[in-house]
Amino acid sequence: MKTLVLIAAILASAVCFGQQQSAFIDTTYSFGLTPVTLPGVGTTVAGAESDILVSLTPNNDVGPTTLISNDTFVGGRYDRVIPQVATWLQNHTALTGYNYQFGVTSSLGIVKGAANHWGERAGFFLRWAPSGSTSFSLAFEVQANHLPGITDQVPKQSSWLPSVALSPTFRF
Repeated sequence: MKTLVLIAAILASAVCFGQQQSAFIDTTYSFGLTPVTLPGVGTTVAGAESDILVSLTPNNDVGPTTLISNDTFVGGRYDRVIPQVATWLQNHTALTGYNYQFGVTSSLGIVKGAANHWGERAGFFLRWAPSGSTSFSLAFEVQANHLPGITDQVPKQSSWLPSVALSPTFRF
């Protein structure tokens, strides 16, 4: 049994510490969701968002997410990176020589308020990092939010509202 545990620990450490460093994996995100007025929509969601994502594979990240506004949303987040879009940006635009990630994101959790409700978010992101960076990137994110208590435009009638975020990200 001890031999089996030792072999498992050695294999796990080889996987964890043998990976190439990237500015995008195992990253902490902190977004300030600034309210933006959009035509036909009104004002977007405002608040502070914090995410800690861990890469399961190079294109799949999971972790906890928190959004603090007039109520608090706490849940889990999944990001799916689509590398073909980043490759296209690198090869077909003037934005060459940098690192890009484009992908879709979704979150499911609880809105904690006067009454607890399920909440969900979904959208897309674009991350940029200077060439050779292993600790810093910049993220742009747009999401649709259905968060009862936070996205209510009419009291007790939740609706889908967008959020727009631009924030530096750091790898620890």
